[in-house]
Amino acid sequence: MRYDLKRCVSGDVLIDGLMSGYTEAGFIIISTFKGGDTSAKRRREYQISSRSLKADIRKSEYSHIPVWAGFDVWDEIGYLESFPEQAFLVFNCKNHEKQEGIAELISLGQVWRKKYDIEAFFYAEAGTSGKTHYITAKESIELNFGCISPSVAVDVYFRYLHGSAKQKYPKTLIHDEGGIYLARGPNSINEASMRPGEIFIRP
Repeated sequence: MRYDLKRCVSGDVLIDGLMSGYTEAGFIIISTFKGGDTSAKRRREYQISSRSLKADIRKSEYSHIPVWAGFDVWDEIGYLESFPEQAFLVFNCKNHEKQEGIAELISLGQVWRKKYDIEAFFYAEAGTSGKTHYITAKESIELNFGCISPSVAVDVYFRYLHGSAKQKYPKTLIHDEGGIYLARGPNSINEASMRPGEIFIRP
């Protein structure tokens, strides 16, 4: 389905406050996109994989929020075109109920990373002061952070994906740092039923 997106500033107190009931359980961030790859063919492949990943997340019954980062390009006459890249904030809650440990969710993140050839995923430990980690395809913790909010974590995650993409490809899209995109809430019960497992945030 097509989402109606709204840009939000990462670190927005209201947005992160609406997520706080889930944040303390811990979460992961994962995306099949690579961080600003300009290849139309590969981007199409990332989109197809993202739909499949979303189905896997729904099947797992973990509560989640689809999120996007903005990647832009200027054409020769100065027209700015945006290419949102989707990720998923997956909270350590099944059917909106907090789970005891986060090991199962991290293990699932590793399974999905291998299945979709994902560059890296990000996870936050449980608790109000839980540390956060950026896990590469080498299955090692490449970067550690202190406690950061989900919206900031999404921005950080894509920032490092973009840094990796710049090392691989001669040209990448421009990362819209400091902003993320959220889907608007459903307009009807029928639309809500088409988005199972999703936590609705009204930006």
